Formats: sequence, structure tokens, C-alpha cells
Amino acid sequence: MFIEASRPRVTGDKARLISPLYNITAKYYCVSFYYHMYGKHIGEYPSGKGNPSLELAVGKGLQLHAPSA
Repeated sequence: MFIEASRPRVTGDKARLISPLYNITAKYYCVSFYYHMYGKHIGEYPSGKGNPSLELAVGKGLQLHAPSA
């Protein structure tokens, strides 16, 4: 997935990664992904606020989220 963030953008613009719904009651699922956010005016990547099982580290630059078992 590629999301272009060059000008002209407006403060508050958002991109969303949407996936199909999964039945997680019977099995454990793990989702891993890389993201790269770099630049003078890059914001942050908030995700899963208020839900500790979905929270990701928030940062800029090259990031990898790998959940611990």
C-alpha cells in the first residue's frame, strides 16, 4: 500500500488501512507490518487508542510492530 502525502495536503488529512473482519474467538491472529513516515511535517501514527491489545508504538521514520507473546 502506498499513500501519497506530498503537497497539497490539509492538516488533519488521514489515511486508513481497512481489512476484512476476522473471527478471533476461535484462534489467535497476529498482524505485522512495516511503515515509513519521514519528513519535516510528518505527524504520528495513532492506532488502537483506548484498547491496549491494539496499541502500536507511535513514532516516525522506519517502524516495525511485532507483538510479543
